[in-house]
Amino acid sequence: MSIIKKTLLLNETGKEIVNVLKQLNTIIRNNANGEMNFESLIEQDAINEIDNEYLTRIADYTFYDFKTLTTINMPNVISIGSEAFRNCSALTTVDLPKVTDISNNAFDCCYNLTTLTFSHEITNIGKYAFRNCNSFTSLDFITNVTNVEEYAFYGCKGIVSINLPKVVSIGKCAFSNCPSLITVDLPKAISIEGNAFNDCPKLTTINMPNATSIANNAFSYSKEIVSINLENATDTDISYMFSECTKLTTVNLSRIVTIGYATFRNCSSLSSIELPKATSINSFSFKDCTTLTSVILRSPTVCKLQHTDAFSNTPMANGTGYIYVPDALVNDYKKATNWSLYANQIKPLSEYTE
Repeated sequence: MSIIKKTLLLNETGKEIVNVLKQLNTIIRNNANGEMNFESLIEQDAINEIDNEYLTRIADYTFYDFKTLTTINMPNVISIGSEAFRNCSALTTVDLPKVTDISNNAFDCCYNLTTLTFSHEITNIGKYAFRNCNSFTSLDFITNVTNVEEYAFYGCKGIVSINLPKVVSIGKCAFSNCPSLITVDLPKAISIEGNAFNDCPKLTTINMPNATSIANNAFSYSKEIVSINLENATDTDISYMFSECTKLTTVNLSRIVTIGYATFRNCSSLSSIELPKATSINSFSFKDCTTLTSVILRSPTVCKLQHTDAFSNTPMANGTGYIYVPDALVNDYKKATNWSLYANQIKPLSEYTE
C-alpha cells in the first residue's frame, strides 16, 4: 500500500491530487526536466504492493529502485516504459495480462522475480529487459515472442530451458552467462547475434535448424555442448564461435565459407570435421584441438590458410593428423602458402575412411 506524505497535503491542491491518483491512466516520473513527479507524494521504501485497475501505461523509470516492492497487479496496463521496475530487488510477482511490449531494462536486476504474467500477444523483449533476474526457471510467459533483443536475459541464473517456437532473432548476449541453461529450442530462429549463448556451462542441447546468420562467440565457453547442427548457416562470422567447447564432437557447418579466428580453439574432444564449402581458414581456428586427426575440405579451389598457427598444438602439427582435399588439388595444397608446412599431412579425399 502506498503511504502519502501528509506534510505535502496542506492545501486543496494536495487533496485533489490524492483524490485523482487512483484514476490516473498513466504514472509519470520524469526527473530530468523538472516535470511533475508523483514519486514525491509517496514514501518510496514503504510500498510493498501495487494493485490498480485504472492504470493503462507505466512510464519510464516509474518504480525504479523501489526496494520493498514485492507484487504488481495492474490488469489494464498495456505499456511498460524503459527501466520502469529496474532494481526492484524484492519484486517476486508481476501480473500484467494486457502488456504486449516490454521496453529496455524494464525488469533489469529484479533478482527475486519468480512469477510473471503478460499478454500472449507480446512479440518483443527489449534490451536488458530481464538482465540478472535470477529466480524464474522458464520462459513460458513469452511463448509468442518473435524478437529477443540484446542482453535481454543476460545472467539469468535460474533459466533451465528455452522453447520459443516463434522467435526469429536473438540479440547480442541475450542469454549469455546463464549457468543453469541446458536446452535451447528455436525452430524458426534465423539470426543469432554475437555471444548469444556464450558462457552457458551446462548447455547441452541446441535446436536452431533454420539459423542462417550466426555471429562470433555465439557458443564459446559453453563446455557441455556435444553436437550442433547449423547446416543452413551461411551469413556468418564464426570467430570464437565454439572456442573452449571442450566436449564438442560433432558440428555441421556445411555451408560455411570462412572459418574464423579461433573458431574451434581448445575443442579438445573434436576428432574429425568436414568443411565442404570452406575457402578460408584463419589464425588459431583449430588451436589446441588435441584429438583432431582429420579435416575434410571439398572446395573445388584451394582453401586459403591465413596462418600456419591455425593448427598449432594439434595432431596435424605433430604429424599424426591429416587434411583431406580433392585428389586433383593435392599438389597445389602442398605448395600453397602456409599449407606447405603441413605438406606431409595432406592426403587425397579418395584415401579418407571414417
